[in-house]
Amino acid sequence: MNERDETALGRVVEFPERLPERQVFDAEIVEDDHLPVLARQRDLAHARWRAYRASAATVVHTTRTAATHERTRTASKAVLRHALYVLAGALTRQSSPAGPGASTTAGGAPSAASAGIQ
Repeated sequence: MNERDETALGRVVEFPERLPERQVFDAEIVEDDHLPVLARQRDLAHARWRAYRASAATVVHTTRTAATHERTRTASKAVLRHALYVLAGALTRQSSPAGPGASTTAGGAPSAASAGIQ
């Protein structure tokens, strides 16, 4: 590299190994003309939170109304009844003493035909 290339790139400044100890303040300078803007932002934030609370209350109210409506309750009872019938049928078939496919009498005892008696 020649002298001309070094000046074109700029001067290299070496920083010291350790910077001097200084107290650091975390602050922002606020001019008087910025205060109405900050107050407006705070008012907008409060309005947003009021809207969030109102929408949450609407969701709770709508969910409660739907869950307690007569048609919803009737439909949920029918679905539950159907599921319990299926579950009861599966449990009854597994706990049958003669095994699946065996016919039983009214008292639950195996019939003569399924027991192999003629």
